[in-house]
Amino acid sequence: VAVLGGAGVAVLGATTGHLAGARSAAVYGLALALVTALVALAASYVVVEATADGGDRVAGDAARPFSPWALAVVQAVLPLAASAPVALALQAAL
Repeated sequence: VAVLGGAGVAVLGATTGHLAGARSAAVYGLALALVTALVALAASYVVVEATADGGDRVAGDAARPFSPWALAVVQAVLPLAASAPVALALQAAL
């Protein structure tokens, strides 16, 4: 999904009419896709570690400290939140 989003940004930005605009749009799209994909991968690892059962719990221990809904929200929102500052910085630089 991140790669498709980056390609969409590149295609939409390439309609400026000259080569420099298309090149900067491609760099912008690829950078956003890379950041989003890597943060999504990291968020997936965080969710797996948070839900992993270490085997050291006793049957009477308290329930898990994290709600499954909260972990799903973290996994969905974290890549978007991480790519927003990158998009702002790239927009100022390009």
